[in-house]
Amino acid sequence: MRGIRRLIIVGAVAFGMFATLGATPAVAGVGGGQVTGTVFTDGIGACPGGPTDLCRKPQNNIKFSGVLITGSFASNDGSQVFVGSVNVGTANEVTARSTTGGTMVDDIGVVFPFSVDDAISATGANITNGAPPTNGCSGTYQRVGSIVVVPLNCKFSLNGRATTTAVTVLAQFSPTAGDGITTPITQANFTGIYVAV
Repeated sequence: MRGIRRLIIVGAVAFGMFATLGATPAVAGVGGGQVTGTVFTDGIGACPGGPTDLCRKPQNNIKFSGVLITGSFASNDGSQVFVGSVNVGTANEVTARSTTGGTMVDDIGVVFPFSVDDAISATGANITNGAPPTNGCSGTYQRVGSIVVVPLNCKFSLNGRATTTAVTVLAQFSPTAGDGITTPITQANFTGIYVAV
């Protein structure tokens, strides 16, 4: 839990710096912004025989749909900066799987490799070639209550310049279908920030 709190504090500070500096990162490889999307699951909570909040469902499949990233990225050498919005995932979907069987209390899982769509930046630095296996993103996720931390390793190109970055997403998991007590949670909004370093 302390690790989650530290990540939230670090992310909030970094995002505050991004907002203060404006859209253009001040350091090579650094960026930040907002992330939105919808999460679909096989069902969290509401297991028969209770306690419902602690029941685990192994191999719970997770799908992040309609994920939109709005913010900035910088190339490794700092010469190229992308500022704008980009969709991610195959057909705008990112798949993941729980390795612990998610409960209402917590969940840990893996995020499978996904692509970053080609996108045109207002600054002229365009994102290209963001597709697995050579490029793209992959990583893990951890949820404690409604707070989700998603550390990712990403690789793509900005106007032909290599961009390899560690992206940490900090988001709020807000159920929109099911409550986890009487009915399993099968859908939720996913809204937060990301920091790229």
